[in-house]
Amino acid sequence: MPLWDHQIKTIDFAKTLTGAGLFLEMRLGKSRCAIELLKNWDSKISLIVCPKSVRSTWIGQFQKFAPQEFVPISLDGSTAKKVQQIKDSLRHNHIPKVFITNYESVWRTPLDKLLLNMGITTVICDESHRLKQPGGVCSRFMSRLGQKVRRKLILTGTPLHHNFSDLYAQFRFCAPHIFGYSFVRFRNEYALLGGWENRQILGLKTNKIDEFHNKMMSISFRLKTDEVFQDLPRQTDEDITFQLSPKARKIYDELDKEFVAFVNDSEYSAPNMLVKMLRLHQLCGGTISLEGQSPQRIDTSKQDTLQDLLEDIGDEPAVIFCRFHADIDAALEVCEKLNLTCGELSGRKDDLLSFQSGHYQIIVCQIKSGGSGVDFSRARLVYFMSIGESLGDYQQARARVLGPDQKRPVSFFHICAERSIDQKIIKAIRKNANVVRYIVDEMRSL
Repeated sequence: MPLWDHQIKTIDFAKTLTGAGLFLEMRLGKSRCAIELLKNWDSKISLIVCPKSVRSTWIGQFQKFAPQEFVPISLDGSTAKKVQQIKDSLRHNHIPKVFITNYESVWRTPLDKLLLNMGITTVICDESHRLKQPGGVCSRFMSRLGQKVRRKLILTGTPLHHNFSDLYAQFRFCAPHIFGYSFVRFRNEYALLGGWENRQILGLKTNKIDEFHNKMMSISFRLKTDEVFQDLPRQTDEDITFQLSPKARKIYDELDKEFVAFVNDSEYSAPNMLVKMLRLHQLCGGTISLEGQSPQRIDTSKQDTLQDLLEDIGDEPAVIFCRFHADIDAALEVCEKLNLTCGELSGRKDDLLSFQSGHYQIIVCQIKSGGSGVDFSRARLVYFMSIGESLGDYQQARARVLGPDQKRPVSFFHICAERSIDQKIIKAIRKNANVVRYIVDEMRSL
């Protein structure tokens, strides 16, 4: 696929730098730019640190844009297992390797020691604003790692997540010569202080605004979606995959194979194929409904994946579609935890007008709710937690966002449990097939 004009400009800007910030908003192709830079730099051993939810996305990007040039390896499992994955892969062929791991594990022993001493040539921090706490253990480790690596990239659409000081730790990793290694010195030089004991950062000193901006932009390339969206596809789709917890995986596999599983000595059964499909779909969201009991949550993996995604949306409006009330409740919990204002559109509540007027940043919608007159064109980010068995409901949900009033390109994210009915439903929908018949036929063929 040819590069877009703005991607060519981004790559040309960064390719001669040893540390650079690519501050491109969502949909502008930051990952493609990063891959092209790895080619340009002839990077032999690279590390990508990213949110857990997008590790599989990076694998797909390398398969799409550099299938012959690099071997991308997603580091999974325990820290010890990740260390073994790296050691095993380095013993084999000489094709350049790209190791992909998440922020929560990169700093843990013994992985940290291996990364510091294995001769990594390039490190890329995706959604680098997650380094913004200068005293955080991950942020401090990445600063140490950055001192041992020649090439460093930080990628984010929101480098200043809350205030200007968010940039300090990101630059400490990729370009420490700009703001140094002392946050206290940085704060004293640039921050307007106040509050308790004069320690709270109230803003940037007026006489330092131009200096700060010039230093920031000396190694940064900044683009907003609205500046180039006319060149982008009207809509894109991305599958975000996650692994069920061991407990949920065991129940899922037993129910899928035997039509019955045992949970805490209670029988969890499906008398026929349609009920089994329903139960499996609920399990993907982490809940089960034992006879005579209220639904109970046994796994938060899908909920955690949604949280991982929503941490990086900034102030963009978004829609979350769900099939089950349990998924709606999980999404509402995530929004509350992240302090994102959130409404609901379902059989039990109607916050549509409040979302359309801007009172809520996010609306969680039961996929069967609404119809004609429901307009979500205020949002360009759409997350499907659970879809259901109706192709028509799914198409209608997309149409609510892609209406005539939608002026921006829209991104659709499908959150799917690996090796599950989630993926079968998506596969059926993309074939424009009858979902139930497609899945039943596939299950019978196994």
